[in-house]
Amino acid sequence: QKSFKVIEPQFKGKKRKAIENIGANLNSGYSLYDSVEDGVLPKLAKSMILVGEESSSLTEIFMELSKYYKDKDNFKKKFRNAMTYPVILLLITVFVVQFLIIYVLPTFADILTELGGELPALTQSLVRFSQFLVKYNLYILLGILILALIIMALLRIRSVRYRVDRFKFKFEMAKRNFYYRFTNTMSLSLNSKLPLQRAFEVSKGVYENLYVEEKLEQVRENIVEGMTLSHALEESQIFT
Repeated sequence: QKSFKVIEPQFKGKKRKAIENIGANLNSGYSLYDSVEDGVLPKLAKSMILVGEESSSLTEIFMELSKYYKDKDNFKKKFRNAMTYPVILLLITVFVVQFLIIYVLPTFADILTELGGELPALTQSLVRFSQFLVKYNLYILLGILILALIIMALLRIRSVRYRVDRFKFKFEMAKRNFYYRFTNTMSLSLNSKLPLQRAFEVSKGVYENLYVEEKLEQVRENIVEGMTLSHALEESQIFT
């Protein structure tokens, strides 16, 4: 309880309220795991707190969690920095192309027509497309919004989300991100003296990918049945 009193002034707003609630729950006799409300901490951190309480090693657990999230934050910063320039370049390109199609191209087309020239077939198609965008831009934006809402609703359906997650895992970037998170999470769990099966059980829910969660659960079950780790990972087919 004293520890949370010490760190409480470092936070503001909702975070400070969450810290206050944890301290109040501890004063009421709850365990630290039960004192932390869902959504306050990541799933992995809360699961590791439970492990720390069960094994009387909370200090070591918090030190490992601190290292894990520092490494994760550094990775996010590097990834963000690597993606900033391509994203900005893409946005500028889209803006310039849109400006040319909607405003510049029709002007040149009108000038060429007035001079008695004939536009190439491709240019005529672009002009018609430009006219379509100008005339129906509001409906297009509304359609995009409706489509986005439909996609969000569909992703709430578990079977749909599973298929989407499985499709996302086909991309190399998604795989690399998973490999990075998997090795760091397992390192954290095993350094905390967790048995291998328990490490998989604790860490499988932190990837926010139903397909990966299912595969890691299969790995855990195979290990429980006596299969070696290397064979179980090979059987999962997500490390190939």
